[in-house]
Amino acid sequence: MKKVLLFSVMMMAAMTMNAVESSIYYVIGSMNDWKVSETYKMTKYEPNTEQEEYFFVVDLVAGAQFKVCSSENGTDVKTWYPDGTGNNYGEKEGTKITEAGKYTVYFRPNKDGNDDWYEKYIYLAKGEPTAIETVEATVKSQKMFDNGQLVIIRDGKTYNALCAEVK
Repeated sequence: MKKVLLFSVMMMAAMTMNAVESSIYYVIGSMNDWKVSETYKMTKYEPNTEQEEYFFVVDLVAGAQFKVCSSENGTDVKTWYPDGTGNNYGEKEGTKITEAGKYTVYFRPNKDGNDDWYEKYIYLAKGEPTAIETVEATVKSQKMFDNGQLVIIRDGKTYNALCAEVK
């Protein structure tokens, strides 16, 4: 009994430690001499609850190239996204950065981006994310009063407080 209990406690502790650990990703490229830097550390994109996603706002010059990498110690690259050579964002046709400015780099380490994502890992948007984009991305359902009654609107349908659809 004591061995089973000790094993269970150890397993729970290990699972808790793994749940707390999260990957650290960096934008790395011509703008930072291809070196990992805390200045270019990506932030988890909280409004996206369906996929693991990160973002970073960066100033890029025309002709800039970059990738995303992970690093365990904040200095050495562990994994490149996408892996290999000749595939930097900004290097291939269709990804070339032709205008200097502020950009937001979005990254999905599970390679589950849409077809408009580079190698299904990276999406580059001109400018910074706005509060409106964040609000629109996080609204799943809306509660409001209609004729004195609480209603819930979700996916274009209206429900009462008992979750029955109102027609």
